[in-house]
Amino acid sequence: MAGWVLGNISELTTAAALGGLLLLAGLILGLILARHLIRVSPPGLSTDDVMKIVTQFKTVAHGVAEDMSQYREVMDLAQKRIHDLNQDPAASDESAGQLLAQMAHANELLQQRIAEAEATLSQQSEQMAAALNEARTDTLTKLANRRAFEDEFQRRSAEFRRHGTRFLLMLIDIDRFKLLNDTYGHPAGDAVLAQLSAIRRQTVRDTDLVARFGGEEFVLLLPAGEMSHVTDSMERIRKAVAGNEFRLEDRTIQVTVSCGAAEPQERETSEALLKRSDTALYAAKKAGRNRCFFHNGTDCIQLTPEGLAAGESSPAPVVPPVPSEETFRQVCTDLRRKLEEVTRR
Repeated sequence: MAGWVLGNISELTTAAALGGLLLLAGLILGLILARHLIRVSPPGLSTDDVMKIVTQFKTVAHGVAEDMSQYREVMDLAQKRIHDLNQDPAASDESAGQLLAQMAHANELLQQRIAEAEATLSQQSEQMAAALNEARTDTLTKLANRRAFEDEFQRRSAEFRRHGTRFLLMLIDIDRFKLLNDTYGHPAGDAVLAQLSAIRRQTVRDTDLVARFGGEEFVLLLPAGEMSHVTDSMERIRKAVAGNEFRLEDRTIQVTVSCGAAEPQERETSEALLKRSDTALYAAKKAGRNRCFFHNGTDCIQLTPEGLAAGESSPAPVVPPVPSEETFRQVCTDLRRKLEEVTRR
């Protein structure tokens, strides 16, 4: 009987210890993440709030560790007593049974403490997740903010350098946004930004990241494909904005955006890629706005110019109207590129 009791206590000890160790690991990880919150400084969470979360994690972790230490001491003592009973021929099964009941009760109490700590850990984890999400979210548009974009941009750039995984960096800028603010007021401008964010969420996929880059400028990161895919992605967003009526109290206005995009090239820095996308965006603005341009590494190419807003001027021609040697070389380059694309297909 004593041997059977000893085996049961060993099983109880192992189960409780494993649960406690797993909980401690979770608490330690949570403590690390909580300390990270202090460095992140989320906009809706004060430093005092973050410190409270850290303190709670430390308190719970310390309590669980202390409970585990005391429980282990009790179990070690119980195993010693069981061993003594096993060596004593006069020991009764009733004594061993009573000892087992006491140890089972101790195990139950520890499990209860672990359950309480797990509940606390779950609640604090939710608080941290909400705080971290807030730290990476633009408060007005509820889109990812610039910090979140920069993290994802660096990750995708690293993927491109290691594995050649292509992606498209797309900049979107609201046309004549300053005039809109001056005419209708800054609250109206904020309302347009918020409505635009809703449109963007509806026109992008789960694999795409859309973020507010700053002011009236937004940025997208999406998987790249053939030029037709790039065109479709950019034009879908542009047309969705141009075809939407923006409601401002008792009036509606039309808003358009200009888009510029580029793909990373071999040995190109992230800064250079961002600059090329910005150059394409500037070309779209210069060509009359409400247009999409793509920078191919050498030139800015206008994508399908269909669906221009009423009153907008025609886009500036990409090729100068007066033939020149430079124009001839460019035409030859474009023709060679098209032939290579056809050959690859």
